[in-house]
Amino acid sequence: MTGAPQRRSGATIALGAVAVLLVAAIAWLAWLWWGVLEGRGVAAERDRALTAAYGAVVTMNSLDGDDPTGTLEEIRSVITGEEINEQIDQAEEALLGRDTAGRRISVEVTDIALESFDPEAGQAEVFAVLNQTAERPDTGNVVQRVIAGMTLSEVDGKWLVSASDYVALSTPIVGGPAAGEEQANPGSPGEGAPQPEGEQVPAPEGEGTAPSDGAPGEGE
Repeated sequence: MTGAPQRRSGATIALGAVAVLLVAAIAWLAWLWWGVLEGRGVAAERDRALTAAYGAVVTMNSLDGDDPTGTLEEIRSVITGEEINEQIDQAEEALLGRDTAGRRISVEVTDIALESFDPEAGQAEVFAVLNQTAERPDTGNVVQRVIAGMTLSEVDGKWLVSASDYVALSTPIVGGPAAGEEQANPGSPGEGAPQPEGEQVPAPEGEGTAPSDGAPGEGE
């Protein structure tokens, strides 16, 4: 008569073990999927930061000489923080006192990459290589290759530039190739490099060399 209760007890233990294993499997799958989803979320945010950096580096290194005020407004739309806004204010004082009509600065980004990315802190470090072409009706194109470094901060769901500077500059070439054509590797501008007269926007004290033709970009 004791056989039936023992069988029921054994079945109960077996069912309990299966239940424990099932719960453990569900927990493991949930952890696995959570990690996958979290990883996808980080990757998506990283892509957002890089896309914002690409747009910002173009905006901050371009100039429409027929509308310098509009150019500066666009730059202010992609930056954040007191220090970098003060740099743009300095660039504005230098730029608006000049005749820039008919002059343009265009940019081609040839490479851009995240150096570091911390989504929890809302910080990203980006380096970009770009060809900057200043178009002038009097002297022709002035071409320069630039390596720019930027710090981006997430503010209200947007990635904005909080710090920016030029890491390296090639020697400007007056009447050189258009953007996208072969140029020398970037480096410190050579002594006696040709510079268009009256077109340099002075870099803020402690910053790197300003780009040719007064571009209100990195370090300005």
